[in-house]
Order: sequence, then structure tokens, then C-alpha cells
Amino acid sequence: MLLVAGNVAKAQDGLALAVFAFRPKPVMVQLYQPLVDYLNQAVPEARLRLVVLNQEEMEQELGAQRLDLLFTNPSHFIVLRQRNRLTGALATLVAVEQGVAVSSLGGVIITGTGRDDIARLADLRGKTIAIPGTKFLGGYQTQAFELLQAGIRLPDDASLLNVDGHDGVVQTVAAGKADAGFIRTGILEAMIREGRVSPDSLKVVNPQNPPGFPFQLSTRQYPEWAFSALPHVNERVVRRITSALLALEPDHPAAKAASIHGFTIPADYLPVENLARALRLSPFEHAPDFTFSDIISRYRDVLVVLALAGGVIALLALKLVVNNRRLRQAHQRAEESDEVFRRLYEDAPTPVLIIRDGRFERCNRAALDLAGARADQLIGRSPEEISPPLQPDGRSSRDLAREFLDDVSHYSSARFDWVHVRPDGQEFVVEVSLTPITIGGHRLAYVGWTDITDRKRAEAELQAVNQRLAEQAGQLMRVNADLEQFASVASHDLRQPLRMVASYLGLIRRDIQTQASPELREYLGFALDGAKRMDRLIQDLLDYSRSGRHSDAEAPVDFHQAVQEALQHLQPVIDEQGGEVIVAETLPILSGHRDDVVRLFQNLIGNALKYRTPDRPPRVQVGCQRDGQCWRIWVADNGRGIAEADRERVFKIFQRLVPSSECEGTGIGLAVCKKIVENMGGRIWIDSVPGQGSTFQVSLPVD
Repeated sequence: MLLVAGNVAKAQDGLALAVFAFRPKPVMVQLYQPLVDYLNQAVPEARLRLVVLNQEEMEQELGAQRLDLLFTNPSHFIVLRQRNRLTGALATLVAVEQGVAVSSLGGVIITGTGRDDIARLADLRGKTIAIPGTKFLGGYQTQAFELLQAGIRLPDDASLLNVDGHDGVVQTVAAGKADAGFIRTGILEAMIREGRVSPDSLKVVNPQNPPGFPFQLSTRQYPEWAFSALPHVNERVVRRITSALLALEPDHPAAKAASIHGFTIPADYLPVENLARALRLSPFEHAPDFTFSDIISRYRDVLVVLALAGGVIALLALKLVVNNRRLRQAHQRAEESDEVFRRLYEDAPTPVLIIRDGRFERCNRAALDLAGARADQLIGRSPEEISPPLQPDGRSSRDLAREFLDDVSHYSSARFDWVHVRPDGQEFVVEVSLTPITIGGHRLAYVGWTDITDRKRAEAELQAVNQRLAEQAGQLMRVNADLEQFASVASHDLRQPLRMVASYLGLIRRDIQTQASPELREYLGFALDGAKRMDRLIQDLLDYSRSGRHSDAEAPVDFHQAVQEALQHLQPVIDEQGGEVIVAETLPILSGHRDDVVRLFQNLIGNALKYRTPDRPPRVQVGCQRDGQCWRIWVADNGRGIAEADRERVFKIFQRLVPSSECEGTGIGLAVCKKIVENMGGRIWIDSVPGQGSTFQVSLPVD
């Protein structure tokens, strides 16, 4: 409640639009204040105010909950989205240069025109490079990624000189204080256009010439800046701001002031995430957890041998330290230990082999027994030479063997099934554990074989038994998948043209507001409301089709926390209606999917607020009770109630008890609730007294 109150107070002071200062702040204010003025004219209730911040300042202000809307570069957007609850990108910037619109950016590597020693990416090794900071996508990260592909890792292979902003980089390189510099696309052209740098003083390293791209470029292209909002901003205001951004024309004074073409629908920022992962940048700077269980599972055979060898070596090392005067005796014991190790290797019951340069170099007796071969029939041959031409998946044994051995050469382990052929022509199947090892400075492949011929035969027999059942179930699954795919694709494909219709209808109504007749304004209002209702209907249909489909496994869900999260989304409606929601101090923790449980409570409490009686403020109670092997959770209200004849019908899709003119809605919310509850193995029903209120009951099994 305190957070909501703070957000309400902040909304009364207007919304803070934070813009990342990639150039000096006075320049940024000059560029983007006209855009803020344009948005305030288009959306007066927003009362936007421009806040120009560097990345550290923006993150501090976000932590203090003093920002409402953000406009920053893609890499910073990925970091903020990971650390904060954002709505996602509302729109993507479209830049303009020489009359050409472009919605992507990249990095530029500059150096002095007289630096003949710097012509390729490889020439930057060991050089001093001026950068505006490592958090800049176009000013550092895109160039660092290109250099990484060329075998140059920053900051290890070059000296980085941090300067103040992109403009400072250009000035530093032009003054000869750095060998090269990193800036984002468009900066060099802007400074030449402003007369702040001579076009003959600098050149671009590794120039790229993508068709239709108007800027000088040294790297790949990535999506332009993202415009996003915090979740607490009123959804209607967010939609209107988004509509105004998409409607900004290139010849508008605000677009001209910022030297942009306008904005377009949100771009795909996955390439920026992939870049950050490759460079181990925030928020992907931490390596994945690798537990002791992972080591045991992956390197079990190696650990057995290494543990024995390590014990022997540790014993020898201790003897050498304590008994340094008995060096000869210790050396003799070491030779004896080596013999023990060799015997252990030779006599181990698990087949073990060593591959050097793509061929078997050594193997123990168990490997020869499994292969049914003599040593001269195995040693010196490559894996594909004792394999059929094709593996069961249809791929060439030769190509697959080279692929796996190439991974080992790059220190990657592998575990896979493989079919070999004995000298007598009989095939046998092994599970191969392939591990890279280095001995005497030479990179080898440690190979462990596990005979799974009988298991594969049993699996094939089991597969044949199950095939008939799979064929019978397959048709039903395909039909169900086709229906779900149709709902999802249709919903996605229909929303975009509807948003376009709604956006342009809003623009038409604004442009002819003073000229149109009352009937025409009314008709346009009907059309715009219809488009918005259709958009909500499609979104609700998409939510319904997605309900119950999850890629992750169920996990314990704290229902009390889920209710609180639902109330955060509903707080503006509660405040608007003067309502009261009372939640029991203790609610159960049950297995499920957190997003589904939040959606369940958001729909049930939202319905209770929506279908209130006009003569009293809404009052909603959330409680629970243990009933044997089930938990019964209820959401009770003091609304208009539901007749007994309608209590089953309201859970069917598109069924509504009141006209849309009286209460907004699509008739899908309760259908979604029913689907969520049934997917959790429960049931939902209604107890109601018309005119006094309704109680929605949910019964869910105890874990």
C-alpha cells in the first residue's frame, strides 16, 4: 500500500521521462525536450518532465522509485529489464540520416587518417583505445564483440582509455591522444554536420556497407533505443504515449529537433542479449552454477582414475617433503606407483581408451573384450573405421566423429551413444564418455565405453509396443496442438492491425475534432472503442489459449504473495472505486505456476470490483480453510450477485451476464480461471445471493 501511495503521489506531480545521456547533457536536453513537449500536447494528463541521466544515475533513480518512463540504449534496457519490473519495450527509435530512416544502430571504430598502421581489426591489438564507457552498446560492446570474433579480447589485449561521452572520444582521437576510439553510429556524422570535427581528420576501421544504412559502420547492426514504462504507470496513459510515439511524423518539429525519423513497433532485442552473454556483460556476468554433483555425473570415470592417481601422487609428494634425503627411494616408489596406475588402467573393468590426433592410441583389456578385437585391430585406427558408414540418426559416422573430436580439442566434454562394428561384422552400441585431457603438453581425448547393446534392444522392443498407443494418441494431440497454435497465431497476427486501426482512428479524431459534426465524432468514438474492445478480446483469448501451457515444471507457490502481487495490478481500480480488499493473514502454499495463480486472483478480485452495486463501495474478502485432502480458498464480495441459473454459464468462454455498455469485459476471465484451477487438479464454483454478493470457491488438492 505504501508503494501504491507513493506512485499515486508521484503521478500527481507528473511523470518523469528519463533519457540516457550518451552525449553531453545540454545537448541531450536540446535534442529531446521538443519530443517531451510533443508528448505533453498529445497526452496532457501525463504531464511529462524530461530527466537526462547517465546510466548510474538512472539506476539510482529507479531504485529510489522516482522514474516512470525510460528511453535508453538496448544493452542498458536489457540490464534494467532484468533488474526491474518494466512493461517491456513500447516502441523502438527510428533514426534518420541523409533522408534515410533506420531502426538499427551499430559501432564505429575510428582512428586518425594518418594512421596507416591501423587498417584492420587485428591492428588494434596492444593499442590505446578511447571509449565512453563499457556500458555503451554502440560505444563499446558492439566493437568488443567484433574484436572477440577476431581473436582480440578486451580489456586484456588493448589499453582502454575512458573519456567523457562519445563526443569526447572523437575529440581525443582527433587530437592524437589515443590510437583509436569507439563511438556509436551517427555520432561522427552529427559532429561533422555541427562543424565540431573535420571530415578529413578521421577514418573508419573495418568499414561495413550494409544496403540502405546511411551511417558509417564497423560492426553488425543491432536494434535502436527502446522506449519503456514502469508497471505502475496508468495503462491508458501508456497506451496513449505509445500511440503518440508511433504517430510522430518525420517532418514534425520534435522529430527534426532530435534528428530522428520517429518510432516503430518494438524490435527484437534478443541479439543484444546474445552479445551480452558472449561478452559476459551485466546481467549475464556470472557463470552458471556448476555443482559437485555435475562433476561426479560428467567425469565419473575420469574421477575414479584421477582419484587413485591423485592419492598416489599426494602420498609421493608428502614423502618427498618429509624424506627429502631419501630421494632415490622416493623415486623408486614413484616408479612402482606408476606401475600400479598402469595396472589399474589395464585391469579396470570399465572399457577405457585414449585418442590422440583422431586415432586410438591406447586401450585397456576391457575395451578389447567389448570390441571383440585384438590390439592391432583397434590401436592406430580412427573411430569411424570401426563403425558403420551411418549412425542411427542418419548422419555420417566420419562427420560425427570429427565433430565430437573437434569439440574435445576446444576442451568440451561430451556424452553420446555410438554404434561400432566388431571385426566379425557384429554391431554393438556403447554410451561414449568423451573428456579432454592434457598429458605432457599434448591434448588427448579420454574415452569411456559403457555397453548398452542390450538396453538399446530392450528400448527398441518397448518402442514397438508403445508405437500403437502413440499412433492412437497422436491424432488427438495434433488436433489439440493445431487448435492452440491457431488461437495463439491468430491472436498475435490480429492484434497488430487492430493497434494500427486504433492508432490512426485516434489521430483522425484528433485532427478533425473541431471540424467534424457531432454524429461523425460519435461514429469515430464507436469505431475506436470497438477496435480497443476487439484488442482486449484478442488479448484475453490469447491468455486463455496460453493458460495451462508451461515449459517449466510446477513449483511451490505462496498464495498469499500471489494475492499481494494481483492487488498491485488492481490497486488503481481499488482506489478509483473506494473499495476494500481484506486478505487472510495465512494462505496455503501449493504446487503450481506462479503466473497462473496471480492471474486467477487478479481475475476473481477484478470481477468482484467490476460488478459492484452502485449504492455501496465494493468490499472483497479472501480466505481459506483446510477440507481434508484439499484447501478451499474463496473470494467473497458484496456485489450484485449471480442467479443460480447463470452460475455454470459464467465459466464458459464469451459468456457475460451484463451488456458491455454497462461493464467492460470480454467474457473470458472466468473461463481462464476455470482452466487454471482444473489444470491444478481442482474445481471452482459459485455461492451467491442476488443483490447481496457472490462467493467464488476454489478447491485444490494438498501437495
